[in-house]
Amino acid sequence: MTTSQPTNGWDFATRTGQTIALAVVVCVLGWGYFTRPSNDGGKQDDKPVVVESISKTLAKCYEADRVSKIAIMKGITANTFADDQAKLEWINRESETKRIADFQPYVDRLSEAIDTGKTEELAKALEAGK
Repeated sequence: MTTSQPTNGWDFATRTGQTIALAVVVCVLGWGYFTRPSNDGGKQDDKPVVVESISKTLAKCYEADRVSKIAIMKGITANTFADDQAKLEWINRESETKRIADFQPYVDRLSEAIDTGKTEELAKALEAGK
């Protein structure tokens, strides 16, 4: 299909310039929106971040693990198994699933310490019972 109007090189440049200008305006507005101050008057920033001691975190993990082990023992008596191998597989599957969930808070703290280079500090705090 042919057009009867001659093409103008400036027409393309104008459209491209308008597109770039629009993109810049959208970026500036987005930046302004996401960097605006909070509506709570800065009160949110005044709240201290309370990090539980690693010993308390680990103690909670041990308690959750104890509860899980009790649930597994009750599950053994509540279920019927074809043989000892089936019982063993069920126990292993349940133990693994529950252990992952039970110790996730400790794993999170350890990961944070590794990421921030504070593994030795975490070990010393755990050793001191803090």
